[in-house]
Amino acid sequence: MGTWYRYYNRWQALLRKSGFSGEFGHFPIFDNEIICHCGKKGCLETEASGLAIHRTILERIAKGESSILTEHVKDLSKLTLTDIIKATNMEDPLCIEIVEEVGNKLGKYIAGLINILIRSWW
Repeated sequence: MGTWYRYYNRWQALLRKSGFSGEFGHFPIFDNEIICHCGKKGCLETEASGLAIHRTILERIAKGESSILTEHVKDLSKLTLTDIIKATNMEDPLCIEIVEEVGNKLGKYIAGLINILIRSWW
């Protein structure tokens, strides 16, 4: 049956009854007081997700940092991730900084996850 079948069987062993291998985004890795929608504090999603980008940008604009979003989106309570992506593509420094920070956090977590999974498969 070959090498692929061996990996497939090992992956199937990791899967739950629902067909998912777990909610890695809800593993508490950050020491923060941000409550995730799952009810826990410090989940990956609280610092490295679209919601985290959205929350952080609104917080920093509220503290007085400048962004082209304040010119392009009249009502910031209706700010969307699409607006943030557009501002990032328009080289908005605040949006670029926040997306980069989230990307770094997510990249570090995924690298650690890969190390754990690859070692457990051998």
